[in-house]
Amino acid sequence: MDRVLVIDREEGLWEIVNGLRELGLQVDAEADSERGFRRVRDEPRLIVVLSECTSPVASTAELVALREITESPILMMGNGDETALVEALMSGADVYLKRPIRIRELAARVRSLSRRYGQDVESENYLNLVGQAAQLDQAFDKLSVTEAKLLHYLLERAGKLTAREDLMASVWGENGKETSLRFYIWQLRRKLAGVGQIQIMNMKGMGYLLKVHDFV
Repeated sequence: MDRVLVIDREEGLWEIVNGLRELGLQVDAEADSERGFRRVRDEPRLIVVLSECTSPVASTAELVALREITESPILMMGNGDETALVEALMSGADVYLKRPIRIRELAARVRSLSRRYGQDVESENYLNLVGQAAQLDQAFDKLSVTEAKLLHYLLERAGKLTAREDLMASVWGENGKETSLRFYIWQLRRKLAGVGQIQIMNMKGMGYLLKVHDFV
């Protein structure tokens, strides 16, 4: 799964499309949501990059409607705060990226979604977690924006080793520092204590591994 459809009403639509194409991705675009949704419905194996609406209510409704017609991965781009991020994830988005969009980060997230959704069977633990919306909402409610981004990236790779460099790039881009990563991992562990069955393991010299056990 490596075909990308960008649905964006912003003026920077073609800058994003051309940037992704330059990085080797197969990308199409629609500036109209209705036409974009028809394509998503008719072309099931797409990665959808969706621009947030001006109204938070409209964005939520659009995500819910989109999720009803496709099981494909959805990445939302927006200007919102932590509340918008959590609402997007709860409404069907797999990833929420805040503007201004860094093309290399966007491409990395798209490829990550392509790898995950390209598998016939996703990690059983991750599916168990996603199926527990109330617990996931409870977890994200405790987190800052940075903590939420870090947790979401780890959740995308649940059960798999994630290199420190990949984590730092996903959250801070080129400005990531290992001291910041260690601090926020510590914060995540502290805030997630007692929320669900999430364990963030430090694989010495390699990176981090997030394990999810069944909720009870």
